[in-house]
Amino acid sequence: LQPAVVSACSVQAGDPKALNVIPDLVEIGGTARAYAPDVRSQLETEIGRLAKGTAAMFGIEANYEFIRRIPPVINDADATKRALRAAKTVFGNKARTAFPPSTAGDDFAFFAGEAPGCYVWLGNGPAVDGALHHNTSYDFNDAAIVPGVAFWATLVEQELAAE
Repeated sequence: LQPAVVSACSVQAGDPKALNVIPDLVEIGGTARAYAPDVRSQLETEIGRLAKGTAAMFGIEANYEFIRRIPPVINDADATKRALRAAKTVFGNKARTAFPPSTAGDDFAFFAGEAPGCYVWLGNGPAVDGALHHNTSYDFNDAAIVPGVAFWATLVEQELAAE
């Protein structure tokens, strides 16, 4: 009963110039994300079972491949404490670490797997018309640049002072 996200983000089939021809091939691609490796393995198994079962129902063939691209981001406790100290210096009481887990995927996970790290959400304000990152209508809030730079500069200054 752990959270997971499965998104079918791409469906490609047929030729838009030949609308009366049933395609021989349909390709579906997307992402599957989970907080725990065992849940990710379960997703891999279940998506394959559903794909093959659905194909069998219709007497067709399904080829299925699950590529493990990005592992979950796991923050280091000490790095998180240091980042929070810088955030409180810049943002005061607005700085916090009490967020619900997120299924956002990011290649930062590879860095955090090699060296202690902390994934930081600086905030960009409310989503305009629900358009968050990876949405064609997303509009970055330029007002977030100055506070973001202040956070990173403060973090670097604190780290250098600690040496």
